[in-house]
Amino acid sequence: MKVILLQDIKSLGRKGELKEVKTGYARNFLIPKKLAEIANPEALARWQKEQRQKQEQEEKDLEKFKQWQGEINQLVFEAELEQAKDGSVFAGVSKQMINRYLVGQGIGELAKDAIELEHSLKDEGEYKIKINLGKGLAAELKISIKHKKT
Repeated sequence: MKVILLQDIKSLGRKGELKEVKTGYARNFLIPKKLAEIANPEALARWQKEQRQKQEQEEKDLEKFKQWQGEINQLVFEAELEQAKDGSVFAGVSKQMINRYLVGQGIGELAKDAIELEHSLKDEGEYKIKINLGKGLAAELKISIKHKKT
């Protein structure tokens, strides 16, 4: 019997997938627990429409990420960090700071784990950090850090 999964099921598949299962399993377990619905003509038509919409959205996202990739690769984030008289730096360049910079440059908010930064950057110099945009795309942001005495 063909069913459309309404939730992720560990041993069977992910939400929204069309699966072939044994009739008893569908009727006695999946359908009563609202984990799946029978793939009748109406449900199949709705599922196909959702799949087309999902595909269109993924294509739009891919184009957006490609555009962001090109823009990020051209950017140079110039950070001026305050340095105490003893030479220590108060705060470094963090993931949050990079995310705010990218949003300010017209690039959307990124997931926290998209920015590959092991620790905040405090030392003067030039850095390149990798930013995972999704869909297998990554960009490199150049960061230039200078210190200013307070």
